[in-house]
Amino acid sequence: MGNILRKRHLVDRSGHTTEKGFEVLRLLLENARMRSERLPLETWKELGRGGGIFVPVPIEMVISCDRGRGREIFLARRPATDPDFPGLLHVPGVYLKPGEEMFDTCQRIAKDELPGITVTEVIDVIGTSNNRRNPRFHDFSAITVVRYIGEPESSTDGGWYLLNEQPPENMISWHRTSLWPQIQTWAFFSE
Repeated sequence: MGNILRKRHLVDRSGHTTEKGFEVLRLLLENARMRSERLPLETWKELGRGGGIFVPVPIEMVISCDRGRGREIFLARRPATDPDFPGLLHVPGVYLKPGEEMFDTCQRIAKDELPGITVTEVIDVIGTSNNRRNPRFHDFSAITVVRYIGEPESSTDGGWYLLNEQPPENMISWHRTSLWPQIQTWAFFSE
């Protein structure tokens, strides 16, 4: 795909987007928005990876509680069929959509990944993670803490994990090495 973009002068030899490339992207996105269509996932992946046009921002949502054993967070599990992270635990999250409020993004996370939870308030963004080695494409996470009501349904394949312990080994690597320590620090100072 990178060669096609270079041949059409949408990216330069270094892989950076040219003015023509940005104009084509603007027209593509405007056309999709006007027709109320979603761009295919492969298009977004290419725009973020080979096209180098933008860096997507996932919102990683922390739901936390203390059940008498210490501060815990809920980790969801990717399906076994996930092409990039099969069966791995992760901090639930989705990509922020253009024009979307953080509260709406967190409601979408609850609906998609945590049935039984209703987000009542976005408390704070407690950290970030610049993940250049994501196998899908480079992204920049915002670690967000919310207030919520409810409990994740038993059908949710995940569980509660104590923050005063080491992260689970079967967790997406940068969630374990970058997100977990930042969430631990927040938990320590928020008590």
